[in-house]
Amino acid sequence: MKLKQLTILLTVILLVVILSACGETVSEIDEENRETARDEAVQTAEDFLTLLGEEEFEQAASLFNENPIREWTAEDFEDLFVPTAETYGGLAEIQLVEEEEGTSVFDFVFEGNFGVRTVLFYIGINRSNEVFNFRTNINPDLQFSDSTHEVAEAFLDFANEGEFEEAADLFDDNMELEITSEDIAADWRNFEEEYGAFTQFNLYEEQTFSSDYSLIYVGAFGEQLVLFNVYLNEDNEITGYYSRIYNEEEDYIYPEEAHQTADDFLTRIVEEDFEDAADLLSEEAETDTTPEDLERWRNNIEQEYGELVRFELDHEEDYYGPPAGNYAFVYEGEFTEQNAAVIVYVNQENEVSGYRHSDFEREE
Repeated sequence: MKLKQLTILLTVILLVVILSACGETVSEIDEENRETARDEAVQTAEDFLTLLGEEEFEQAASLFNENPIREWTAEDFEDLFVPTAETYGGLAEIQLVEEEEGTSVFDFVFEGNFGVRTVLFYIGINRSNEVFNFRTNINPDLQFSDSTHEVAEAFLDFANEGEFEEAADLFDDNMELEITSEDIAADWRNFEEEYGAFTQFNLYEEQTFSSDYSLIYVGAFGEQLVLFNVYLNEDNEITGYYSRIYNEEEDYIYPEEAHQTADDFLTRIVEEDFEDAADLLSEEAETDTTPEDLERWRNNIEQEYGELVRFELDHEEDYYGPPAGNYAFVYEGEFTEQNAAVIVYVNQENEVSGYRHSDFEREE
């Protein structure tokens, strides 16, 4: 054996011995690096929320990268956090409740409290340890009133009494086009035929979602409990209605969770993580859609509208209702040549069940 070959062989053997002595393999080192990156991302997210809680809004805004999904300024944070803190009390008790790692991002969901008001914060951290996405369900302009509850409960009372036209009269103009009195009647009668007569309902939870109030009621058809989501705008018009069987052993998918799934899906499309985006599809959708299909979809959109700059949920177009059993989220995509609407559908299992795009038309 030549001297050079012998030297290489001895070096390899020595390296193996050293690694064995240290008790670490290459995969273990990679796992340690991943854990370190994850811990640093969590720390950045917590530092970001701490700055917001302390009303250090300029410093919080400085943690964003150069191309966030949505631009946030110090003034935006001040308009959101200061009125909320004045109404309910300062932000406290921040806790990480959910996380997910993609190829190039970490997504975190934190729960916090403004006094007795529980809120959610969705934060995306990239591999450079910068904030690139932030969203929250707090809205200082929305405060529940007796009238809000009265309208939601009148809707359920009308449905129970078979007065479906009167129930539909409580919808806003957009909802009247999406759900008819016949849809409400069919939804209600299906429960009655399968489980028995409706007996009662009680308020289960209050939330704010996008620009709407969300009141969640538990109703009883015979022995079966059913959850009703009734959404109302600031004019106390019903903007959404959604129902499903309540199962104590099953996690209930709230609108914010479905919204986060839609955001995650589009974020992965933007980041060109098509494999990760495909993992969010429902089993039925995944059968018909491959990562290559998602890549072609993005390329087709950019050929039509130009390069994607960012996307933002257009709250006025959100829709959630029983006909398709899906939430639908309409995003305004900003492209270099023309804006487009990107719609993502999320089913009751919190999976992406469909997606499409069209020209974006904003009413004047």
